[in-house]
Amino acid sequence: MDANGTPILLVEDDPDQRRGLTMLLARRGLAVVEAGSGEEATRVAMEQPVGVAIIDLHLPDMPGYALIQRLHEVQPAIQCVILTGVGTTQGPDEARLAGASDYFEKPILDHSRFFQVVRRAQEVFHLRRTVELLEPQSSRLIGRSPLMLELGRMVDRIAATSASVLITGESGVGKEVVAEALHEQSRRRGEFVRINCAALPESLIEAELFGVEEGTFTGQKGRREGLLAQADGGTLFLDEIGEMPLGLQPKLLRVLQSGAYQSVGGRRERELSARVVAATNVDLHDAIRGRRFREDLYFRLAVLELYVPPLRDRAEDIPLLAAHFVRKFAASDGREAVSLSPEALDKLVAHSWPGNVRELSNTLLRAVILEPGRVLGPGSLQFGSTSAGRVARPVPVPGETAFSDLLGLSLSEAKKEALARFSRAYLKNRLAEADGNVTRAATLAGMLRPNFKREMRRFGIEAEGQAAAAGSGNSSSGNPAAGLATR
Repeated sequence: MDANGTPILLVEDDPDQRRGLTMLLARRGLAVVEAGSGEEATRVAMEQPVGVAIIDLHLPDMPGYALIQRLHEVQPAIQCVILTGVGTTQGPDEARLAGASDYFEKPILDHSRFFQVVRRAQEVFHLRRTVELLEPQSSRLIGRSPLMLELGRMVDRIAATSASVLITGESGVGKEVVAEALHEQSRRRGEFVRINCAALPESLIEAELFGVEEGTFTGQKGRREGLLAQADGGTLFLDEIGEMPLGLQPKLLRVLQSGAYQSVGGRRERELSARVVAATNVDLHDAIRGRRFREDLYFRLAVLELYVPPLRDRAEDIPLLAAHFVRKFAASDGREAVSLSPEALDKLVAHSWPGNVRELSNTLLRAVILEPGRVLGPGSLQFGSTSAGRVARPVPVPGETAFSDLLGLSLSEAKKEALARFSRAYLKNRLAEADGNVTRAATLAGMLRPNFKREMRRFGIEAEGQAAAAGSGNSSSGNPAAGLATR
């Protein structure tokens, strides 16, 4: 057994070769469970935990890649190394598609490299096991670096308080995840309610936060509750607080100072019962010096302050995060267990991640969607399309960003129309970035292709290839080039 108590399963039908390999592994202190066939190996995996299986490609009762699929059904985290004959090509390819983490040619002459392959398979297995242990925890914070462990301890320490918290860090580091962890561990009975301070104009943000009394705006019917009321007994998360309009900042300050607020058009004060957590990737001290942010509001928000480090400063967290995302995306796509090869993990750790955890998540979502096999290799990982330096080509959409004509509507109707306009513009921009390719546009949006297509239909958007086909009256079957942009 290795240090974590999991033996190696050796599947080899030749008794002499099986005995020789067992002795070779035993000399390195590794416990081995032997099997001479695929059926015997399946029974072993059903009876006891196994970390790594070393499998001969040509077994008497089934191909090695078929056994890999069986073993993953019994123990999804198991890592499989295939033993092949010299010059074999098709078998290893099929084995990798079936989920082999690596392969090695027989006869085994380079013992040092062979044990390196086995050791890396063990590391991937224990990584997956670690992720499985981490995921059920109440905290959403995944990481084992000193920086993340200290952040987790701070979250544990301050979660139960009612003091305001300011979360800082670069874009994409996971500030909202930290806010959600604070809410979960606080055991507050109310909801976690989020507002993006940069997403709405000043007039709508005020109404969103405080609510609106009946008759305040022309045509408004009934009283509208604000997010402060919706977060009653819970947490109000003010994302991108550094972008809050300067005119609204004194009103938020008064709420934090007095612990009470009034709805727009209202006279009765209501008690603030929500905890306020804010986040920003803007240097608020610079914003204060530039008179874009109030210093007194900063001190009210930053009673407690948490800093989320960039991914480049905690590279040891990348394998854990990667395994978590791959497992999550594969499950949401209805896929069997998908894992990362050691070479893919090395490539992920070596990348600088200017887009932080968000870029890592998008990279792996794209890889899971586009890679048909059960193992993601380094060739499955494409960094360019999500790097922070990429400049999207905006699509001019006349009137899509104008909100002044919405002020005469009720808050509910204005929100609905503003969201529809934004969604339509967003989808069109993603399609333009992807040159009309729906699959790539969905990946850029962090969505599955069927969901992206559904949103396109909902807002009446056609990809360029579809529009061209419709205009010419030709079907894709009559023109091989037609519809290629919508794959």
